Amino acid sequence: MSDEARRERNALIRRVDELAQRHQQVQVQEEVPLLTEIVDPVPAPAPAIPAQELEETAARLEKMVLEQIMPELDRAIEAVHADLKTEIAISVRRAVREALAPLAR
Repeated sequence: MSDEARRERNALIRRVDELAQRHQQVQVQEEVPLLTEIVDPVPAPAPAIPAQELEETAARLEKMVLEQIMPELDRAIEAVHADLKTEIAISVRRAVREALAPLAR
């Protein structure tokens, strides 16, 4: 390797080291939170909201939640219904077979 190439390589290594050190310094500075404002520990009272507005908001929220969960709930109910139907059919057939077994020749 020529002297010129060594110098360029060393300069590049120095530059990379400088950038890495700068990055570490920035990370250290960002990790330490700095308190710049003293806040009153007593929270401000919430603004009064009319009862009618609360009811309307609750109704809208309920509607949105139901719209989101009803399709999944319907699928779950259909699956349970199908499982119950199958289990009842199996149970009835078994009971009939056991009841009629003594009569079979």
